[in-house]
Amino acid sequence: MRYVVAGDARFVSAVRAVLESSSSWAGELVVWTDRGPIDFYIWLADPVEATSRCGVWPGVTEEWQHNVSCSFGNMVVINSDRWYGGREEPPMSVPVWRQFIINHEVGHQLGQPDGGPCSVMNPRVCPGGVGERGPWPAEPDDQLRALAREWLANYRTPTA
Repeated sequence: MRYVVAGDARFVSAVRAVLESSSSWAGELVVWTDRGPIDFYIWLADPVEATSRCGVWPGVTEEWQHNVSCSFGNMVVINSDRWYGGREEPPMSVPVWRQFIINHEVGHQLGQPDGGPCSVMNPRVCPGGVGERGPWPAEPDDQLRALAREWLANYRTPTA
């Protein structure tokens, strides 16, 4: 899937570094582009914009609502307060939090749901908030790789 990042140069660089890592949803699954076609957008939003885009989650306190990042439609919204401040519970350093939240939300773009065993898609059940692979996803399964190959065969821009 092809993505574009909107934000300042440091944000764009950080997101690309995460997604281009061989530990991420890399290579055949997620490819950065600066021209169409584009499957999804990633952008850094202030807490009010993030809440507006992500919506109000039932059962979540008003204070927590302003900490939300999300993935919906063809958009990944990263909350700027969390991007710059990291995560308090469970504690994660800012760099680890950034790796985690990008991998988690992009996982949703790839059709990965919340839940399951301890993983980047379900950190709440992991000791210390991250799984064995830390803020990185498990190896994509064969079905996900096959879908990515099919998509790339139909939409990837040939390179010279």
